[in-house]
Amino acid sequence: MEHSGIECGSQERIEELQRLLHPQVRAFYKQKLNHPPALCAPVDMLRKASDITFNDKVHRESIAGWRDLQIPPDDKTCRAGAIPARVFWPAADGRPRPLLLYFHGGGFVIHNIASHDDLCRRIANAADCVVLSVGYRLAPEHPWPACMEDGYRALLWAFAHVQELCADRSRIALAGDSAGATISAVVSMMHRDYLRGQLQAHPRWQALVRRTAQENRAGCAIEELRIGLQILCYGSFGCLDSEGRDLSKDSDSIRDFGNGGFVLPRSSMEWFMRQYVPKGADEAHPYLNPGRAEDLSGLPKTLCLSAECDPLRDDGEAFARRLFLSKTPVLCRRVRGLMHGFLLYWYRFDQAKEEIGRIGWEIRQAFATC
Repeated sequence: MEHSGIECGSQERIEELQRLLHPQVRAFYKQKLNHPPALCAPVDMLRKASDITFNDKVHRESIAGWRDLQIPPDDKTCRAGAIPARVFWPAADGRPRPLLLYFHGGGFVIHNIASHDDLCRRIANAADCVVLSVGYRLAPEHPWPACMEDGYRALLWAFAHVQELCADRSRIALAGDSAGATISAVVSMMHRDYLRGQLQAHPRWQALVRRTAQENRAGCAIEELRIGLQILCYGSFGCLDSEGRDLSKDSDSIRDFGNGGFVLPRSSMEWFMRQYVPKGADEAHPYLNPGRAEDLSGLPKTLCLSAECDPLRDDGEAFARRLFLSKTPVLCRRVRGLMHGFLLYWYRFDQAKEEIGRIGWEIRQAFATC
């Protein structure tokens, strides 16, 4: 983006950039943009505040059916407990439909199944697919890689229980927003690595390997599991630019939109990462920062959504470019005038509602010939 010569991060520069926002966005946020909440409260208080904002059930999309369930632990040796999940059905005709596993956003720290209930209902209706919303473990109680382990466990369980879910085992997709987009990308990578025999070589993932063996013994051939589509909405991927800068921490979009006056300031991103990434973690690990993977080949067809006024925009678009260069079919779409997290406001922003409709169309098209 061209700069006007006004100092980056100055109030004048912020106000200039805010003119890029869609009028509906500016009207909704009003003065909140210039006074972001301080992330100094205990995590449980932040979660309660988030629940008050997003779990109010006021804008509930009607759906043919839904049910809460628990994905059981892998085995008695697994320290991780059951994973809560919620399944949504767009119709009650008993016809197997595509299955979409959805991973909610929230910086790996906040949000839950309830916060994304309305969004998942709307996607299920728009795509005419079964949606399984996964309540993975959150940091700081469960730092990386807990959420990735839960994501892959959920995928294996869903594939083994497609009949119970009234879903088609040959039409499976992953999707997520923000942190959930990162989880989706990593789960796709983990399954690719499993099929290549690479996941089995790492001691850290042996519980997941035991789970695949358990499902195989039960007659579910995990080797037949294929992810047909992944939908990555304004995620963080840790891509590096030509100078070695981490674009999830330092980029033009972070300098423009991460200095206050927009959703997700840099200080918030840094706080979330401190909760999520344990000390000593290898930041080059592809299951932590998938944008740093040496090999991105063999991954599913991908839809990447970025928001024009999102600090993470450049990182997400760089990941899409890397996928393209790895011969992965990819469509990257930048949504003008919107900020990070816009999908949760489908009931306020016309563009968000339109994007959900387009997501539904992409899912229908991806599986139309299956």
